[in-house]
Amino acid sequence: MTTARNFLLLLALTTVFVGCVDVDKEVAATPQEYWQPVESAKPSEALTAPVIAGNVTDQELTLPALIDLALTNNPNTRAAWFNAKAAAAHLGETNSQYYPQITLNVTADRNKNRTVGLNGQTLGAGTTYSTFVGPSIELNYVLWNFGKNYADTESARQALYSANYQYNQLIQDTLLSTELAYFNYNAALGFVDAAQATLDDANTTYNAANQRLTAGLGTKQEEREAFAQVKNAEFQLEQAQTSVETTRAQLAQSLGIPVAGNLKIVRSQTLPSSTAIDADVSGLMATAMRQRPDLMAAYANTLQAKYSVDAAKDDQYPVISAFANATYGRDYAGATHGNPQQNYQVGLQAS
Repeated sequence: MTTARNFLLLLALTTVFVGCVDVDKEVAATPQEYWQPVESAKPSEALTAPVIAGNVTDQELTLPALIDLALTNNPNTRAAWFNAKAAAAHLGETNSQYYPQITLNVTADRNKNRTVGLNGQTLGAGTTYSTFVGPSIELNYVLWNFGKNYADTESARQALYSANYQYNQLIQDTLLSTELAYFNYNAALGFVDAAQATLDDANTTYNAANQRLTAGLGTKQEEREAFAQVKNAEFQLEQAQTSVETTRAQLAQSLGIPVAGNLKIVRSQTLPSSTAIDADVSGLMATAMRQRPDLMAAYANTLQAKYSVDAAKDDQYPVISAFANATYGRDYAGATHGNPQQNYQVGLQAS
């Protein structure tokens, strides 16, 4: 009766503790509210901006140097590389299905046996101790499961291919964004030069109009129009200078460095030539189908889904495996030792 009462008490306490678990408090109360981070979710140390590696601030950086800097500092390529490493590890995990599974156990038991005499007699009453020690080993090896191992492995292999293609795509995206940011930065500097030339020309025109007005050869309206052109040219110059800062920030983002980094960027003096633009459009599309990593990643994802479906279908079939186990043990009871116990089993099973 006491045991039953203790069991019911333990069950009640377990129910109370389980009922106290409320994971809804870990998120916002409603979809319209802002989630307030708890202290454990906040960084333990103050976050700081990344430091530019090396002495790049003292170097004159050309486009190839900027690309190398972007591939070194951009966090997206590193994250994609680690994703590919994780996919490779998962492939290794699925390959382990082709190897046997070995289980090793070691058992040690210490038993105390208490014998109580009947009707007050002490015949046979007493306490005995026994110790049992014995290792055991078991081997299981799947012989055939109707292709499920193959489907699982190929699904993981295609996932690895997809991760590698996505990694290549991110490298290409980094190259493209760096090149675009570099040429946009150069274009912004060119706009500044053009705006400065326009302002110089407007100042020259205004000075000439002012001199003609002073000499009595011009009108006030011509002088005011020339002055308006000067102010408009100053506004265009300020816009161009703002565009330089914007493109410089975009270039810093592509490089993965702080925008405040004082980099000595070498301006491009010549436009790159490309003979691929003259090729046939269909030829370019065929080349893209073979070389674009994002398309190849989509193809690998399709194959991964196919093999995942095959593995799911194979789950309806039985698994045929071979097994073997061996057990050795000896019972030590008092001053006597029992005979060794040796058990062996080898066979096939279907589950």
